[in-house]
Amino acid sequence: MGATRQFDYVAIAADGRTLRGRVEAEDQRGAARRIQEGGHLPMEIRPAGEASLIAAPVAAGGIRLRPREMARLARGLSLLLSAGLQLDVALDALAGSETSSGPRRLLRGLHETVRGGTPLSAAVAARPGAFPGWYAAAITTAEGTGRLPAVLDRLAAETLRLERVAERIRAGLTYPAVVLVLALGVVMVLVGVVLPALEPLFSAAGGKLPASTRLMLDAAAWLREWGAIGAAGLLSAGLVAWRAMQAPEARLWRDARLLRLPLVGPLLWRSATARFTRLLGTLLGAGVPLAEALQHAGAAAGNAAVAAGLERARAGLSAGSTFAAALAREAVLPRLATTLIGIGEEGGRLREMLEEVAVIHEEEAERATERLLALLVPGVTLLLGGLVAGIVLTTLNAILGANSAALGSP
Repeated sequence: MGATRQFDYVAIAADGRTLRGRVEAEDQRGAARRIQEGGHLPMEIRPAGEASLIAAPVAAGGIRLRPREMARLARGLSLLLSAGLQLDVALDALAGSETSSGPRRLLRGLHETVRGGTPLSAAVAARPGAFPGWYAAAITTAEGTGRLPAVLDRLAAETLRLERVAERIRAGLTYPAVVLVLALGVVMVLVGVVLPALEPLFSAAGGKLPASTRLMLDAAAWLREWGAIGAAGLLSAGLVAWRAMQAPEARLWRDARLLRLPLVGPLLWRSATARFTRLLGTLLGAGVPLAEALQHAGAAAGNAAVAAGLERARAGLSAGSTFAAALAREAVLPRLATTLIGIGEEGGRLREMLEEVAVIHEEEAERATERLLALLVPGVTLLLGGLVAGIVLTTLNAILGANSAALGSP
């Protein structure tokens, strides 16, 4: 074994961060292998002390892009590059044509970074708030193969496809959410405004008020006295719980429990499977190696428990197992998906089969969503309608009781 040397490196982490550090190895190839074993994508490796050819990326300034903005920028850049413009000129032209301030500032930052000698992939990876990690992985491979315009166009198409799926789910949830908010508003008005206004009338009934009416009057009094404190406490508890769930271990625990829920669990599993296979097919189509593509697509699956299982499958893949066998061992995807992936892997059509798996599970997830909403909408309507009706009937009963008491009825 030869003497080891020190090498400085610039690499992209799985979450899109740009890493800079030093590693010991016999040569640059050994240094690259050690960096890749750590789950990072090496961008530059040089003997320790030499000047870097990659400029430090300009800070992104916390700019975040919506999916449609991301797709528009990727498609616009693809068109300009296909027309023969140089990358820095295309970025400058795209920034000049952008009307929104956030995307325009982002493009200006990318232009300055690229003009300083940094590859587009490193500039994109340095902005994880604007671009997901799988964007940087696909662009890195495209830069090496000369297929950057085609890959950017494919990334835009897949971004729009994922956003359309999310929009359909949001649209389906809009009506039950509106019904829920309106019904809760009616309940709060009845309990907090109407019932207190009727208390002088109810007092005429003395102790003859129904138990349900006395309970609602006590609730109204509690809301007037402690409602603001209770709301603040619930809000604080919600914020604490939300912050606690940002920890990786908490997200893993939460997502694993969600997958076990009836109705919701299978829907989340199918959605994560569709997203993962769609992104993996996109990265493989861009020329990204399977192990690296699996790392980025798994991280973007949308469920921490599924992502953890896919990472274990990737470790099995590195140990020499086939892709389908590693997935089957972890049971991280539905059996149909694993079977079809195995068929595609054996027949040399893995990318095409991944797209078929994505289509199948997107359709299944859409049907499951429709069934869930078909149960949710009338369920919420009946529940809250029954609650409002109960309050109204209890109030009317109390009014009748007060009138009876005032008339001297037994």
